[in-house]
Amino acid sequence: MKKIYLLLLVVSCFLFYNCHTQFKPLEYRKLTDVKFETFTFSKIVLKTNLQLYNPNSIGVDMVDSDMDIYINDKLIGKSKQVQPTRVNRISEFALPIEVEIEMAQLDLSYLKDLWEKSQKGKVKVSVKGICKLRKKAVPIKLPIDYTDDVDLKLPSLF
Repeated sequence: MKKIYLLLLVVSCFLFYNCHTQFKPLEYRKLTDVKFETFTFSKIVLKTNLQLYNPNSIGVDMVDSDMDIYINDKLIGKSKQVQPTRVNRISEFALPIEVEIEMAQLDLSYLKDLWEKSQKGKVKVSVKGICKLRKKAVPIKLPIDYTDDVDLKLPSLF
């Protein structure tokens, strides 16, 4: 009986090592559907879809992600994954994320600058962190580090 457990342990370690080392990182495509869900004096809730591409020949489940969101190189908040997402093999997929921004963290000059830049065109948005994937019981952690110029549609104040 002990030999069976030892064999299962060795096979599990081998599978974990092979899946983890050969898994290519997800490729960034673009940010889509950037919109302000809530815009109040105390907080802003921003929702968007992060379009990614899975170049791997296996499908996985993205169970969680921990990402920091930067706009014009200033940390504005942490994102949370709205729902677990199925990632098919060799395909593009959308990861819905939600960012909650506390207005107390942002100063007035930054908001004014952001407003002006968004009216003129695009703003620089960076997403940095890690995502947690799973294939059956094998966990995989991958880094996320994407930067893009995004047309940020701020709600009209008047």
